[in-house]
Amino acid sequence: MWNCLEPWITAANLPAGHVLRSLITAGAMLLFVFLGMPAHAEKGQSPYQQGRDLEARQNYESAYDAYQRADDADPRNTEYRAALTRSAPCDATAASRQAPEALALFDEAVRIDPSS
Repeated sequence: MWNCLEPWITAANLPAGHVLRSLITAGAMLLFVFLGMPAHAEKGQSPYQQGRDLEARQNYESAYDAYQRADDADPRNTEYRAALTRSAPCDATAASRQAPEALALFDEAVRIDPSS
């Protein structure tokens, strides 16, 4: 198995045990680096997923609140901002049966994104 290393070992005049220990040490270091890295989850991932689930169930008001929490947790994430912006008009149209509340929601949507 280690015969493929023999030309390299003899060319560098290193004993086989030294090279083998170096390779094992390097492999162990890489293993610890990758295992030591935290399972990186974005700050707003949980509320964002909750918002997607709520939006799929057509619970637009709660979805908007969840997207707002996700956007507050990580304002630089454009995916969270897009979901928040997209859900604001849906929130207003879902409540259109109740005119005063719908108007307030629409005003809030326009305040958030005047282009919509």
